[in-house]
Amino acid sequence: MKEIKLSPRLMAIVSLCSESECYADIGTDHAFIPIYLAQKNLNSKIYASDLRKGPIEIAKANAQNYGVSERIDFFCADGLDFPNANLAKTIIIAGMGGETIIKILDDAAWCREVPEIIIQPQSKIQELLEYMLEKGFSILDAKLAAEKERIYLIIKFSGVKSSGKVKDLDEILRDNSDPLLGKWHALRKNKAEKISNAQKMTKSFNV
Repeated sequence: MKEIKLSPRLMAIVSLCSESECYADIGTDHAFIPIYLAQKNLNSKIYASDLRKGPIEIAKANAQNYGVSERIDFFCADGLDFPNANLAKTIIIAGMGGETIIKILDDAAWCREVPEIIIQPQSKIQELLEYMLEKGFSILDAKLAAEKERIYLIIKFSGVKSSGKVKDLDEILRDNSDPLLGKWHALRKNKAEKISNAQKMTKSFNV
């Protein structure tokens, strides 16, 4: 069997996945994550969904090419709206805007009891964090990944109540001694300053 190789971003995502009896990759695109999981977890059930038919057809072809097409169930579906989605113990949602991720999770309230939800948002990170914590999720782990001059944040949440101390995002990244943390903070600060300056400029024009 030809072994799939993942990009740094995708590798960071799967590195946060625990061994699970059932995975669901939402917005799977080319299905690189499900293919990797199928090759590494021979006894796991794996679902892959995407809103568009085109990516699903490419995903199926990729799974065939890597010899795992019979291990993955593919769905052309909106988020988690497909049969038996609620069997998933690990849900992965990567490469989408924070508002889209919020909608997907809001439309599937049963997610609030899922042991593991791994999210890599493209935008609205603070809004997404606030939503997850408001809904009772706790942060289990987090990681940063550098790819194509960008730094991506990957967060592992759980809907299962923890008996231990609940840490916040920055605390987890610090405890992990993430080598990208300094650069990540600098980029966030720079972005916040740009937004603040743009708001000030808009306000001055409206005076």
